[in-house]
Amino acid sequence: MKKTSHIIVSTFALAASLLFLSCNDWLELMPEDSTIEEEFWKNGNQVESVVRACYRYMQEDNLMQRIILWGELRSDEVQNGASISASETDIINAKVKSNNAYCDWASFYTVINDCNKVLEFAPAVRQLDANFDEVTCKAYMAEAYTLRALCYFYLLRTFRDVPLVLESSKTDEHDYNVSNRDTAEWISYYALPINVAAFTAEAYPLVNQEHYVLDRMIDDLKIAREYAATEWESDAESHGRVTRRAVEALLADYYLWRASINQPIDASRATDDYHQCIALCDAVVNETAEMEEAELVEGADLLGDVFYTGNSGESIFELNFTTNGHANNATATLYGNTLKNRNPHLLAAVSIQALFNQNKASSDEADYDYRSKDFFNAKDNHIFKYEGQTPPAEFSSRSATYTYRGASSQANWIFYRLADIYLMKAEALAQIAESAEEISNVVTLCNMTYIRACTDNADVKDSLDHAAYASPSDVQRLVLAERQRELMFEGKRWFDLLRLARREANVANSWQYLESRYDEDVTTIRNKMTSIEAWYLPIYFNEIKINGNLRQNTYYESQDE
Repeated sequence: MKKTSHIIVSTFALAASLLFLSCNDWLELMPEDSTIEEEFWKNGNQVESVVRACYRYMQEDNLMQRIILWGELRSDEVQNGASISASETDIINAKVKSNNAYCDWASFYTVINDCNKVLEFAPAVRQLDANFDEVTCKAYMAEAYTLRALCYFYLLRTFRDVPLVLESSKTDEHDYNVSNRDTAEWISYYALPINVAAFTAEAYPLVNQEHYVLDRMIDDLKIAREYAATEWESDAESHGRVTRRAVEALLADYYLWRASINQPIDASRATDDYHQCIALCDAVVNETAEMEEAELVEGADLLGDVFYTGNSGESIFELNFTTNGHANNATATLYGNTLKNRNPHLLAAVSIQALFNQNKASSDEADYDYRSKDFFNAKDNHIFKYEGQTPPAEFSSRSATYTYRGASSQANWIFYRLADIYLMKAEALAQIAESAEEISNVVTLCNMTYIRACTDNADVKDSLDHAAYASPSDVQRLVLAERQRELMFEGKRWFDLLRLARREANVANSWQYLESRYDEDVTTIRNKMTSIEAWYLPIYFNEIKINGNLRQNTYYESQDE
């Protein structure tokens, strides 16, 4: 893999420029040769500038669009918009091939490469800069560990078997022919008492590339949790840079994912990971409770405070576009914005409205859950979350004007917020709940987001009825539904359905949610999607071409023929 395969060695020119140039100039500078690296790592300010470059590269359109599309495009909560591309349509219709542009993962490995540089060089800078103290150095390293793990989390859930690159590209000639199925690395990491020739997947079902990357990133996040800052100098940075709460949120998500893929293989290990997820969610909630003005936002203010203004009291970690002037083109391009002259690639699915009518005997629930009015326009199905500014004031006036954010206004992208933490804990608890009290606790957690999203009208505001969810399977379905109501269009739904399929080692239940999305070729698409391999994307053809050690995902080995 040549630079895995397109890792850009522009970090140092970029980082040096952060101190002197506007944000729009950052990516225009390139180093003249590799000697710049030897001259660069001299003080703590330079280390911080490379950390900031990691965030800046995450804001690039290529990466941001993939974050959204990989998590939403194939899900049941969106439908095709007027501007949807052929590449996007092919993915939706299970016709994706390895030359599809959205299979290109280069932008993620660019961020990973910069994180690797920080982790390699930051400790030595302390010997050169007396003012660069250990606490600050470790906080920067925690950011690098976490951003790297976040990138790998998207890659793992989208491609499954991905190459693990833990050292940086130091020159343009640095080759990375890294395998995505390196048995020798697995044997070494897990200290297995065998050689490569003796290894079989049957004997070691939890030893493979997916588990190897998962386990390595979990190890890293444990370190990051110890190193991370509890807060930064400004409120915006405390939400827009990695803090301990951000690390704990991502680590909880990792444990939830690992528990789900382990559950059909080793239920005991899965249970341990569910408990780890719950403990980390509790840690985030407890730390949030100690912070001033950090809590769930009221339903009437949810769209405005959390998604329009950003950096709300509910936020744990979000990518800040509003504080550095760089445009978030991805949400405008994919979800549309009339004031930015963007027609949407994706619309809200017609079936979304029904989500708000399924928990009560009456059919008026959608008339007092703010999410049913503010997250999307039920009249034309346009997605309003992120690019929206002002929804209609009254539920009865859904046909009124939805006002979008202006051309110069940018939406932050939220990775984790407190609502997600409650619902991650609910999902983990639902998998291990046995007693009536534990089952009831799952409903209580779902009510944290459900109740706050409803109006304050005492005549209509109600909770999810505990009596209606009496079994583990009941609350498991409830969590999946409430996660969709709360987190729709935040790049999570496809991964929720994939996690369900992996947990059950069967795609049948997940497919039931997806089938309504298709009007044509339903049988053909269903037959393709019966293989769990088809739920992942193929590795980009150019990566395979450049790196002879990469192996294509099994399902797609014959798809390009």
